[in-house]
Amino acid sequence: MYAQITVHDKSMGMKDYHLYNKNGLAFYVFRKSQGEWQLAFGVLADDIKEACIDALILRFDTDVPELFYHHEKRQVVEFRAKKYSLWHIYLNNAYVGSIQYYTFTKSSITTLKTMAY
Repeated sequence: MYAQITVHDKSMGMKDYHLYNKNGLAFYVFRKSQGEWQLAFGVLADDIKEACIDALILRFDTDVPELFYHHEKRQVVEFRAKKYSLWHIYLNNAYVGSIQYYTFTKSSITTLKTMAY
């Protein structure tokens, strides 16, 4: 499925993604606010809505290298670069660990929080 999309930057990290029909009318508006995606305007079947959100995440979330489903729930893995060759790892916007790379020794240390499913 192909759709024309425009991105509208809102304040405080909120963005609206307008999907247009062939007549150029905004048919659906998806919103990303504080890392959470939702359908803000329009009505779609749940499976189509989730497929659109998946496509938007893969297209516009540049820090997301992996998206998968576990127990029918979307799991989004994200890496955020910090200072001094440090990256934080997030799963569904929750911190789960970090990776530190030492350029002098060319080694890395990974620290992960224990998580219960």
